[in-house]
Amino acid sequence: MATNDTDEPQSGVISAGTVASLRASYFLVTLASLVWVPRIPEIKDALALSNGQLGRTLMTGGSAALFFSGRIGTLVVKHGSFRTFTWYIPIAFTSALLIGSATNLITLIIGLIVGSFAGIIIFTAVTTQANTFSHITSSNSLNNLTAVSNIGSLSAVVIGSGLLTHLTRAQYIIGMNVLLAIGFMIARRGLLTWDYHENSENAGVTLPWFSRAVVPMYVLTGAMMCSTVAEFSANDWSAIFTRDELGVGAPQYLIPFVFFQIGIVLIRFAANRLSGTLGVGRFVQLFAGSMALIWAFCIFAASHIPNGHGALVLATIGFFAAGLGIGPVYPALMNAVVLPGVPKPLVLARLFSLVVAAFVFGPGIMGSFAQTFGLDRAILLPPILLGIVGLLAMKVLASESVSSSQDMVKP
Repeated sequence: MATNDTDEPQSGVISAGTVASLRASYFLVTLASLVWVPRIPEIKDALALSNGQLGRTLMTGGSAALFFSGRIGTLVVKHGSFRTFTWYIPIAFTSALLIGSATNLITLIIGLIVGSFAGIIIFTAVTTQANTFSHITSSNSLNNLTAVSNIGSLSAVVIGSGLLTHLTRAQYIIGMNVLLAIGFMIARRGLLTWDYHENSENAGVTLPWFSRAVVPMYVLTGAMMCSTVAEFSANDWSAIFTRDELGVGAPQYLIPFVFFQIGIVLIRFAANRLSGTLGVGRFVQLFAGSMALIWAFCIFAASHIPNGHGALVLATIGFFAAGLGIGPVYPALMNAVVLPGVPKPLVLARLFSLVVAAFVFGPGIMGSFAQTFGLDRAILLPPILLGIVGLLAMKVLASESVSSSQDMVKP
């Protein structure tokens, strides 16, 4: 069902400008969300934070994400993804201003909370756009769009590492967000001005937190949260692990993170063919499970090798394997999350609130583990969680509705 003011176009017909805008939006969203990540070691040092303090600070946005989720889902249903996409730009810039200029812990925490609010808005909006795109073209667009989004992640670390010694934290984060705001305004011009989502006629429906009907969503979301904790712990802690535990200097300590993102991009572009051959559940299980073992072995070995160069090579191989294992999870599970009678944006907002909570709480848990047991041991937690996803994958994705009717088809 179409919503908003513009008539739904003929099925299968979509302009090249809309396709380009949607791809650009996914690229920019992830670039914006990770643009500050290369500066995490610098923020940690500037505010004199221990690993535990850094972890607890990163957790604050997760609580805000849970609070905002239901309200944002309702806003997207009521106002449409095109309009709420626009709201993201000033909110995200405010977050960047706070994080970039933070000289004390309170300012940083406020910036993270504002950033969580902006993140749920934009991820709900762009995924609703992708859902509409898939409806028009009768295809599944998430694999290729999420691959494009991870090119944004890779760009964030490449740009960040290249400018690491040339710009201050404030100059870099705020300056990048000025450019990103311009990019978002350009990308917005080609987006769809109407939404399609399942059960949109039930716009007044609310999604309870506790009900038997939402249990299937929580099972899927739990697996996605494990994957998200693994992914964003790798994002946030790979550089600190490589610098502090392996003794690698700047900007070389960002190399494992670069290869982590390369692994995600490569596997998502290959996902349509591989999932068509293996089946979605087996594909996710095979890569998540096997790559978790390789990841754990490599970083454990790297922590116990005195040679800095050899340790860096092992860590890079491990994080590349991590990207190959994590990459298939998000698109497969996202396609599986459907609740009969509930508008899709409400489901997406709830899902993203929990995923964003995992995004923030995960590195926080990592920080607490690192403070208690040492980072060389705590860094093994993400591959363990990815292994759990591999164990759950076949059961979670085995239903006929997921394995056959949700086939991953390249748009």
